[in-house]
Amino acid sequence: GGIGGGGGMPSFPKSQAVSSSASAAVSSNGSYSATTILGSRNAVSASGSGRSQVVLIGEHEESEIQAIQLKLWIMIARHVIERCDGDSAVRVSVAFLKSSNGLLKVEDLLGFFPNFTVIDNFRAAITDSLHVYSHTIDGLKNEMEDATLIADAVSQDIHTLAHRTAAVSLKVPCARCGSEIGWAPPAAAAAGFPSGGCLVPFLVFPTGLAYHTACAAAEVAEVAAPPLRRRIQNLVTRLTRANFGSSMAPPYAGAPAETIESLQGALIDLIGGDDPRNGENLVQLIGLPFLWDTDALEAESWAL
Repeated sequence: GGIGGGGGMPSFPKSQAVSSSASAAVSSNGSYSATTILGSRNAVSASGSGRSQVVLIGEHEESEIQAIQLKLWIMIARHVIERCDGDSAVRVSVAFLKSSNGLLKVEDLLGFFPNFTVIDNFRAAITDSLHVYSHTIDGLKNEMEDATLIADAVSQDIHTLAHRTAAVSLKVPCARCGSEIGWAPPAAAAAGFPSGGCLVPFLVFPTGLAYHTACAAAEVAEVAAPPLRRRIQNLVTRLTRANFGSSMAPPYAGAPAETIESLQGALIDLIGGDDPRNGENLVQLIGLPFLWDTDALEAESWAL
């Protein structure tokens, strides 16, 4: 969409067409015709040079419309101020501020006045503008204070959770394999993830469920992307290869030696953030097939 008119007329962006229409109105009919342009919400029209031009702006977003209107108000105000003497220009400018319904600000007009202009008539408008800015600043301060309180509360919750402890019996069954968490998990349930060494034996979540660490790693790896799955496998392998009680894990697969504490922390970050059966991991299960390729024979047995 652009300017609608006779055949062969070029198309322009709407904002450019609106500005052209307002310029034509200002130059030919004065400020009254131009301000009439701004009174229409869905269309901006102007008549000039013997030809009518209509520009539809109903499809604009509200912010874009306001930007166009502000540009037009400033254009018209400048036209009026430059053609009036000092006192009358100030009075007319104050009238413009009121007519624009708050869209035009006093600071938008001050640049059009010559130096040393007496602007006592602007006193009320400037005071109103300062009140608006003061109210806006107070609102921003309140929002910042609320955001600070929320951030402090979240930080406190994280700190509390990081130091939260739970007492659990070693006879509690693993949520994945059903075996007691005090014993090593069955190899089948751990899906090939090893146990022992410096690997933390089990994990307990706020939901009340407990898992062998190898079982928790298997739960997460089943729905993880291949790079994350390999990272989990690498961390579990390095921890289980380290001798129990040692503080350093030896180099592995081109990676240098690292502290056991750092490897354990990295693994917990990957598999211990959520209960595998009650957190984000559960959402990932929605996209998984009911039967894997390895279950092809089972699927064929149900075929009709």
